[in-house]
Amino acid sequence: MIGNFVWYGWMHWGLITIHSKSDPLSKVIREIEKQGHVTLKTNMDGSTPVTMWVTNVTLADAMETLSAVTESRWRLAFFVAPDKTSIKGAITTITSGEKLEGWKSVYYPLMMQKADGDEEVPVDPRKDPWNVRPVTEPKAQAYLEQAARSVSASFIFPENWNPPVTSAPKSGPIDSSLPRLASAAKGKYEEVFLLQKGRRTAGGGKDRERDRSNDDEGPRFASNDEEGGGRPRGFGGGFNREAMEERRQAELAKMSPDKRAALQKEMDARKAFFDSLKDLPKDQRDAKIAEYMNQPEVQAAMDNQQAQREARNSPQQRADRANNYLARKSAATGGAKP
Repeated sequence: MIGNFVWYGWMHWGLITIHSKSDPLSKVIREIEKQGHVTLKTNMDGSTPVTMWVTNVTLADAMETLSAVTESRWRLAFFVAPDKTSIKGAITTITSGEKLEGWKSVYYPLMMQKADGDEEVPVDPRKDPWNVRPVTEPKAQAYLEQAARSVSASFIFPENWNPPVTSAPKSGPIDSSLPRLASAAKGKYEEVFLLQKGRRTAGGGKDRERDRSNDDEGPRFASNDEEGGGRPRGFGGGFNREAMEERRQAELAKMSPDKRAALQKEMDARKAFFDSLKDLPKDQRDAKIAEYMNQPEVQAAMDNQQAQREARNSPQQRADRANNYLARKSAATGGAKP
């Protein structure tokens, strides 16, 4: 009997079960923290009613569903600073919805797709491997930038804090390598899951096209809200294509050879297409993009992604979406039944 209990506990360790019918967000968050053994912070009202039903799912799966039903974004974040007091203050600032002054955030969100167009959500981003490489200048920020290009996490730190790193951290899961880096830099760190209110399109119309135009920013990730940005950024403050390409390659390296080859082929074709647009006038470029987006295989892959996201929505969200659709149809037809 005791053996069965131990076996069951071991098999379900870290898995999340939430059966909520309009429970307050604060209660759902406490349950995820307890079951997932994590710290979860949000800038959303804790009294917000949440309806979600998941049973024995991974932490990432639960977070993806929670972000869907609350129309928010989530991410794993590592705060690194010289002391715990600074970190606590930064977390408080972000979760209060204020802009975090004097800090940098490096983050390159990337949602990879399977060959059939399905999105791939990591089982646990804390276990995402960081293959540590030598850096030109062995200081904290250089290593943090490298880590951001390798794993599904953001790294937030004071912009004027960049101590030398006496010994490079060992390669391994980011939740093991990052603490070693903080220690080598004589600093402190905090591992936090952030759930932040932000744009998360529900599908349809212009919003859907806008969401598709930035497929580097997957649905599970928050944007750099504390810096006022909405796309992946690094030290330069703008979209960093070189870093995103490195991030893609790091993700590909974690896949099986067959899957890696199929995705690389698709990514190369997409890159070649967009490279071909660089010297075209805007009207021709827009026409080419519209033609590309309307290809049946592109539409099918994006429709599949959208369906997966919407499948996580609550019954009320689905009903609201249907009502909104009917309202738009009615307006487009002058009030006639669609």
